[in-house]
Amino acid sequence: MLDEITIWLNKQHIWLQEAAHQILASKELSETVIYELADIIKNQSTFDKKGELFPAIKTAHDNKVNLLSLGPVVGIDKLNSEKPLDLEKENLSVVYGQNGSGKSSYVRIIKSICGKFHGSNLISDVYSPPPPKQSCSIKYSVNDESPQEIEWIANSESITDLSTTDIFDAENGSIYIEKETEVTYLPPELSFFEELVDVCEKIRIVLNNEEQKLVSALPEIPERLQFTLLAKEYNALKHNISQNEIDKLVLFSESDEKTMASLKNRLSTDDPILAAKKQNEIKGQIENIKTIIQETLNTVNNESINNIRQKLEIFKQKRKNADEGASVLNSVSKLDGIGNETWRVLWEAAREYSSTNAYAGKEFPNIEKDALCPLCHQKLDDDAKIRLQMFESFVKGSLELEAKKAETAFLEIIENLPDCPTEIILASMYQAAGLDDTITQEISNVLSNVRITLENLHKKDIPDVSPVDISCTNQLLEKLSSLSIEAETSAIQFEEDASTFDREKAQNELLELEAKQWISQQKKAVEVEIKRLQEIEKYHVWKKQTETGKITREASELSEKFITTAYVSRFNDELKKLGASKITVELVKTRGEKGRSKHAVRLKNLVAKDIMPKNILSEGEKRIVSLAAFLADVTGHNANTPFVFDDPISSLDQEFEEKTIERLIELSKNRQVIVFTHRLSFLGIIDDKAERTGVTPNIIHISCEPWGTGNPGDVPIYGQKTKEALNKLKIERLPQAKKVFESKGSEAYYPLCKAICSDFRIILERIVENILLSGIVLRHRRDVQTKNKLIKLLVIEKSDCDNIDGLMTKYSFHEHSQPPEAPVFIPEPIELDTDLANLIKWHEEFQRKQKNA
Repeated sequence: MLDEITIWLNKQHIWLQEAAHQILASKELSETVIYELADIIKNQSTFDKKGELFPAIKTAHDNKVNLLSLGPVVGIDKLNSEKPLDLEKENLSVVYGQNGSGKSSYVRIIKSICGKFHGSNLISDVYSPPPPKQSCSIKYSVNDESPQEIEWIANSESITDLSTTDIFDAENGSIYIEKETEVTYLPPELSFFEELVDVCEKIRIVLNNEEQKLVSALPEIPERLQFTLLAKEYNALKHNISQNEIDKLVLFSESDEKTMASLKNRLSTDDPILAAKKQNEIKGQIENIKTIIQETLNTVNNESINNIRQKLEIFKQKRKNADEGASVLNSVSKLDGIGNETWRVLWEAAREYSSTNAYAGKEFPNIEKDALCPLCHQKLDDDAKIRLQMFESFVKGSLELEAKKAETAFLEIIENLPDCPTEIILASMYQAAGLDDTITQEISNVLSNVRITLENLHKKDIPDVSPVDISCTNQLLEKLSSLSIEAETSAIQFEEDASTFDREKAQNELLELEAKQWISQQKKAVEVEIKRLQEIEKYHVWKKQTETGKITREASELSEKFITTAYVSRFNDELKKLGASKITVELVKTRGEKGRSKHAVRLKNLVAKDIMPKNILSEGEKRIVSLAAFLADVTGHNANTPFVFDDPISSLDQEFEEKTIERLIELSKNRQVIVFTHRLSFLGIIDDKAERTGVTPNIIHISCEPWGTGNPGDVPIYGQKTKEALNKLKIERLPQAKKVFESKGSEAYYPLCKAICSDFRIILERIVENILLSGIVLRHRRDVQTKNKLIKLLVIEKSDCDNIDGLMTKYSFHEHSQPPEAPVFIPEPIELDTDLANLIKWHEEFQRKQKNA
């Protein structure tokens, strides 16, 4: 067996191998060792093997234990005796007493002392006030060493030395019939598996405690969102969730936000048609703003500015050319500045005045006779006329015309520049378009730059490049386009909602989006929770290593091989020894649990299924089968510890009763056997059968007295051996009666003598059965035993018959009422003493004759 266990163990996890070595190295593993084993599981560390795997193991079953006395008992049930039960005299003790004499009370005490009482606590006499204490004195020995005497306090811890005592009573017997049981004794090599299971359980508790400290800090989702699909995902996070799944769960996109806003808007709208109209208006306003931005932007972009700058440069160049051409006039002019802009304005004004007022209808300049200067009104001399004609030729010359044309082209561009809306107008447009502060600020920033640029252009202050960031402006226009599309989409949706709108579906969609938004806000908490779940999964993997199934399976296989087969064989042998082989039952292995195999008594050869023995067997059959199962169980180890039986022959017929008594006598040859019984027939049968096997039973009689139960006393006369009973009458009871006779007279003597005569008559009957007829035929016994006994009848002589017959007749008178005219008086002490002495002498002589026959 050890080789098989070693091979199995070497295939197990490192920590389990270490646990095995620790178990075999010490009686009980400390808490520190349990934590170290748990660390080995978590860290998968190794250990150094020390010593052989299975050293010699000594268990409590190897000790010889004897229960020497029980009592006195104080305050438990109705027991109240100053004398103990003396169990020391013989290996077989029979405690006899009628119902209610205290037998079961003693058994309950023994079960409690041995740690096998699983009912409620021992109680005191319920008909009397509670006693100051409850206790029982007990004396026992271990390995025949000096006896130990202990005053055991009721309901305190059991006595370890007595824990191997095997006890059979009605309660224990029913367990073997009605329930699954485990063998009481396991070889140390197999009980080692139980200890491994216990270690696994302790380590599992350690790991469980550590796991429970990993408390979730995940916020609870709001109640109104609890029933959304996303809430279920959130509440069912797993350790193996992928990163993509995490991102999907905690991401709340801009699109989701827009959809949520749209749903809220749709759900809050009572008139979808009106809402659609409003969305279309919003779209229109957004498009207007876009147009303003685009139009103004087109006038201040680099291309437009370059065009304006080019026009200005052309104009300047043309004017320069014209001015240079006008410089030839300086030779005929008396003043400087001819041809400059001021001069041209003055010349054009003179032209206008002359053509419309002074000389209407005449060519300018008018140089006719007596013509006057339109500016100074002086008469023109010939030099003046020539100068005026030269000035006009200059103005109407190609250089001047090109300069004017270039100027006109430049001024037209400047005059056609668009006006930028004021902030007040823009604010109104923003409000109508439903734009938020962020985007309105962006628009204002762009248009502010455009406005400044336009003002500078009007001032002919042309920048080198456009001050407007075109890329940012394009992004702004994209945002506005997106908002325009959203408004248009909303308008379309509202128009559809006007005809078909599933409000409940929309509400559910909104809740899902709100749940998604809320979960996205718990991203860090979700990540922490997943890490916690991953840690918990590690504990699950570690705890899986502590599952006891593999241990139970191995123990079950070994148990099947080394325990179950032997257990079943012992059960069948016990059935034979108890004369119950004809009862169709068998002991079977049912299952394994935590390193232990479970067995149960089952009916065999059944046609119907699932019929339990308790539903079929008679009370007597159940009793004898349960007794067989009990004995098969507790005799699995050659222990030398006490057996205690409480009414083992209850419900048994005479055949089963005799077989049970024979088995108890056989057991007493190797182990102490203590039997509690109320059956008088039990005393007669056990006395007869024990005598034939050389066993002397220690008969103890207990009685119920006015002050309480459980009082040990003499065995009733009908339960004693005939010679012993005669000596007791002669030596103990007759002297007491004689003393009363001599001190108090006949009247006080009468009841004592009458009782002695009655018992003397009973002893005579038993002498006839057991001595004269050699026990061939006995009351309360079924069989007639003739082997080696018939020959003894040959020693009977007429004198023997006359002697017994005479005494039977003499002492029968005292068992019946007497006639008034011829009463029979009780014998005086001297006469009674003579009869007892003669019968004792005859008893000894007759037995000698029988022995020599």
